[in-house]
Amino acid sequence: MLSKIRQYFELIKYCFFGGITTLLNLALLYVFVEMGMNYIVANTIAYIIAVVVNYVFSVFFVFEEKAEGIKQNIVQFGKFCSVRIGSLVLDNALFFLCVSVLGAPLWPSRIILSAALIVGTYLLNKVFVF
Repeated sequence: MLSKIRQYFELIKYCFFGGITTLLNLALLYVFVEMGMNYIVANTIAYIIAVVVNYVFSVFFVFEEKAEGIKQNIVQFGKFCSVRIGSLVLDNALFFLCVSVLGAPLWPSRIILSAALIVGTYLLNKVFVF
């Protein structure tokens, strides 16, 4: 019973802090696109900044499993980056497909993809990283 409560609380924390980093990502994307940057380049830069913030949130506030020692922290960070690099490649490919190939509007595409990314990265982080 206590284990289920912890899992539920962890999911709530992930959604809360994931929401904050998603808003950061969207705000940065907006600024970069408004500055005239290509939307894929802007998305990549915004994503990288948001991922760094998300890692800090994940380590200190979300997941209870903590790496011990410098070596374990490096391995954990490497796994986290691997998950995020993979999700960035997939995200940019889908973003390009939606906007440039299918002609979907930029912002609805970005918001839908962001929601899917939150769910996918939670599952990957829970299983593979933390």
